Amino acid sequence: MKYFKAITPTILLFIAAFLIKGCADTEQRPSSNAAGEFPETELFNSTIIFTAKDIRSTIIRAKYIAKYSGEKRAFGKSIDADFYDENGEYTSNLVADSGWIDEKSQKMEVRGDVVLINNEGAKLETQSLTWDSDIKKIVTDDFVRITRKNDILTGYGLRTDQKLENIEILRNIQGKVEELPEEDSIDGGK
Repeated sequence: MKYFKAITPTILLFIAAFLIKGCADTEQRPSSNAAGEFPETELFNSTIIFTAKDIRSTIIRAKYIAKYSGEKRAFGKSIDADFYDENGEYTSNLVADSGWIDEKSQKMEVRGDVVLINNEGAKLETQSLTWDSDIKKIVTDDFVRITRKNDILTGYGLRTDQKLENIEILRNIQGKVEELPEEDSIDGGK
């Protein structure tokens, strides 16, 4: 009986610590998807690699990934993705709070503090975007802010490539441009 009295506070402390740890873990990941289903598979600190014709096209790292039965996509949190061109050369990096990743079609929809930075330092900031690997395009209907050196463009809606070279802002375009590329100058670069 004395043995149980001595162990009881230790056991209670252990149980309390276990319950606190368990509650903290469930707050970091979704308990169910929109249909109310629980994840079939959960991965932590994982990497997904997409390839096209045996050349890497995208490397996606996430702190948490959940795959639900019946879903063709996986849900990820704390997403960090590197994009590569058709030759396997690095082009840009994307970070987002969360998103859906379709491994079969290699499409990704991300949300929350989305930032894409290309290898030359141009930066796109928005709250959501979709990456379509088939056409190598990034699209969003949300507000966007693009910064290149001292140039800043803002507006709503965007269509661009993963290198942020061919940018189309769809509406309410505003900006401050200090440098025009040679081919865009008034005298045609002569």
